[in-house]
Order: sequence, then structure tokens, then C-alpha cells
Amino acid sequence: MSRTLEEMIRKSAPNAIVKIEITNFTVGIFGEVRRPDLYNIRSPRFSVLDLIARAGDLTLYGDRTSIKLIRDNDGEKIIGVIDLTDPAILASPYYYLQQNDVIYVEPNKAMKRSSSVTDRDNVRISIASVIASGMVALVTALLVVFSGQSSSSN
Repeated sequence: MSRTLEEMIRKSAPNAIVKIEITNFTVGIFGEVRRPDLYNIRSPRFSVLDLIARAGDLTLYGDRTSIKLIRDNDGEKIIGVIDLTDPAILASPYYYLQQNDVIYVEPNKAMKRSSSVTDRDNVRISIASVIASGMVALVTALLVVFSGQSSSSN
């Protein structure tokens, strides 16, 4: 799109210097942040740190060492990894955001461990609960029967 605009302007003004910048773009941040959302940015140089600040910072469960940036580069999706604990982040090609970038903050190890109960585990727990309830009902019935027999024999 920018090349088309440049070509149109150069036809009218062949010696013109054309510089096109997007100064209003949308980026998204999701995962372990306080306010996940799509954000409209009005600055031509907006960093991943700026976006994290706008989203209210990471939650206690956000992994600061493995933040994913998903970027569309001429139809090809690129996934970059950002480590907020590494000072080299400032030189990263993913430090400054571009139009339609998406940031995903993964959960840290503690959160992953706490959510390790799977659907299969839930089914097993449900089955065990049904079996335990059935056994309690059976024991209760047997106690009622036996207590009734011992009182009638006296």
C-alpha cells in the first residue's frame, strides 16, 4: 500500500521525497496481563514495554522470560520470543511494535503446575466420586439391615 502511494505522489511530483509512517495502529496483548485487549497506538515508536504498561503489567502468573510476539510479515506469520529479564531486549527486532502485532504472555511454571488437572483427570475424579458415594450408600443400607435384625432378635 505504501509503495502505491509513493508511486502516485511521484507521478505528480517526481522529485518529492516520500516518507510514509503509520502513526495510528492497533496491537493486541493477551494471556497473563491485567487488562488483555486490543489497543490503538498513536505513536510511531511504541515498544513492547509500553504495551505491557498500558495493559496494567503482567499478573503474578506471567512468565517474564518467554513472551511471544506474533507478527505478520508479508503474509508470513513470525513468532518471536521476548525475555523481559534480558537487557538485550532493547536491541531485539521485536522491541518496537508494528501494525497488528499480537503479544501473548504465557503462564509461568507455577501457574502451569496448578492448572495441570486435565479433562481426563476430571472424569476419573467424577467416577471415583460416584463409586465412593455408592459404597457409602451400600454400607449405610447394610448397617440399617443389620441393626434392624439385631434389635428384632432381642
